[in-house]
Amino acid sequence: MAIHLGNFNVNILFVTNEVPVTTGSGSQRRAAMHLRALKRLGHVTMIVPPLDEFRDRYDPADIVLEREPTMAEDRFWRHESSKSVIKRWVHALRKLNFVDARARSVDRERFSDLVAQKYDLLFAFRLRSVVWWESIFRNSCDQTMTRVIDFDDIESVVFSKRIERETRPFWRWKFSRELAWLRSTERRVASQWNAFCQCSEIDATRMNSLTSRTAWVIPNAYDFQPFPEEQNSECCVLLFVGTLSYFPNVEGIEWFFREVWPIVRQKLDERVRLEIVGLRPPAQIQALDLEPAVSVTANAPSVAPHYAEAHIIIAPLMAGSGTRIKLIEASAMGRAIVTTSLGCEGLGFVDGVHAEIADNPEEFAERVIALARNPARRAGLAEAAREHAIAAFSSDAVVESLEQNLRDLLAKSTRDFSQTIAESRRV
Repeated sequence: MAIHLGNFNVNILFVTNEVPVTTGSGSQRRAAMHLRALKRLGHVTMIVPPLDEFRDRYDPADIVLEREPTMAEDRFWRHESSKSVIKRWVHALRKLNFVDARARSVDRERFSDLVAQKYDLLFAFRLRSVVWWESIFRNSCDQTMTRVIDFDDIESVVFSKRIERETRPFWRWKFSRELAWLRSTERRVASQWNAFCQCSEIDATRMNSLTSRTAWVIPNAYDFQPFPEEQNSECCVLLFVGTLSYFPNVEGIEWFFREVWPIVRQKLDERVRLEIVGLRPPAQIQALDLEPAVSVTANAPSVAPHYAEAHIIIAPLMAGSGTRIKLIEASAMGRAIVTTSLGCEGLGFVDGVHAEIADNPEEFAERVIALARNPARRAGLAEAAREHAIAAFSSDAVVESLEQNLRDLLAKSTRDFSQTIAESRRV
C-alpha cells in the first residue's frame, strides 16, 4: 500500500452526490468540509455531480476526475412529482426508488478506467454514493483499500417518518419495502466498511446498536465570521432557510403555515412577515408566495442578505435525522431561533438559553410572538447560541478531528496489511 502519511502521499477517491461548496446547502457544506480534510492527507480524486456554476471555486488540480454519474439525478420519490399518472405507477412498481442510485450500464463503461487505479482510501459521502459505487466496483476493486462512509443523517429514520404520515395503503406497503431495504443496507455498510461517521451523538448511538463498530461523531461545522447587526424595524421578519425539496423541510413549512402562522398573524397583524428561502421549492411551497405577508425565494445565490433582514429564524421540523446546519448558521448570524425538539436535536441547545423550543402549534406561536415583541430577549438568545456554536461547531476543530481519525485508521490499515503479508510469507 503506497501510504506515506508524513509526506501526504495518500491516494484518495472521494465519491459524493453533493457538490462540495462552502456556501451551498447543509449537505454541500458538509461535503466541502470532507474535501478540506481529505486534501490535507494527500491526492484527492473526486467523482461529483456536474460542477456547473461552482466550477470557478475549485483549483483544477483538485479535480483529477470529474464526470456525471447517474446518481447525480434526483430520482428519490420521483413518482410523487411526475405529472403522468402512468409514469408514477410504472416507476413505483418497477423498483425501489432508493436503489435508483445504482449505476447504469453507461456509467460502468464511463468509469471502467477507475477499476485499474489503485487508491489507498475511498471516502463516500452519504449512502446513495455507496450504492452507486458498489454497483460498479464492488467485485473488482482493490480489496486492500480502506473504505469510510459518512452517513451524515440516517436515511431510514427520515423515511420511517414518511411512512408514519402515509395513509394510502399501497404507498404504505411500497414505502415499507423501501424502508426494509434501507435498514438492511445501512447495517451491512456500517458492519463491512472500515469506519463510518455520523453528525451527532444521537445518530451515532442508533447506528452503533446495529454493528460492532463505533461511529466517528463528526458534527456539522461552520466558518464563523462577523455577523450583521439586527435592523430596527416595526415589522418583524421570520426566516426559514433550507433545501425546499427535502421532505422534512416541506412538511415543517406546511405545518407552520397551517397551524402556527394564523395565530402569529392574528396577534401581530401587519407587524410580521414570513420569508422562505431555499433550493428547489416544490409547487406547494412556491404557491405560498401568493399569500399575504409571505415571500418565497428559490435558489438564492446567497442567503446573507436574507439573514441581514431577519429578526427570528424558525425551524419547525417534525421529521429528519442528523443535525440541522441551518441552525448553526443562524447562530453564526446572530439571530434568535424558534424550533422544535427534533429541529435542534444533537446541537446541545437548551430551551430558553440558546433557543426557544416548542413542539405544539400554540406554544410555538407564543414563543415567536414573545420574541417579536422583545428585541432584548432576541439579542440574549442569539448571543448565547453563537457562543455555544463557536465552541462546538468551529470548522477548523471539526476538520482536524476528521483528519486525525482518518490518519489513525490509515496507519492501522497499513500495519494490519503488513502483518498479513508477513504471516503469509512465513506460511
